[in-house]
Amino acid sequence: MPLGNPISLTQNVAQREIRELATEDQTLFTVDGGYMVNQLDVYRNGVLLNMNDDYTALDGSTVTLVNQCVANDEIVLRIYDTFRIADVVVDVASTE
Repeated sequence: MPLGNPISLTQNVAQREIRELATEDQTLFTVDGGYMVNQLDVYRNGVLLNMNDDYTALDGSTVTLVNQCVANDEIVLRIYDTFRIADVVVDVASTE
C-alpha cells in the first residue's frame, strides 16, 4: 500500500485522444499538437502498450511503434495535458 494520497487526475489535467487507422507496415505516427514526454498512453487495438517495450515517444511530436502494424490496426494516442489558470486568465489592462 502506498503512503499518502492515492494518485488521481485532478481538474487541472485535461486529456485528448487521437485515433488513427494504421496502414500496412506503419510504425511512425505524428501527433497533431504534440505532447509532453511521458504524458501519453498508446493503445493498439484496445491494448495499452508499454513505453520502450512497445513504442518510443521521445521528441514531443512523433510516436514510433516497435512492431509494424497490420492494415487497419486502430492506434489511439491519449495525451495528458496540464494547464494552469495563469495561462488562461488575461489581465484586463492587456486587452485595452
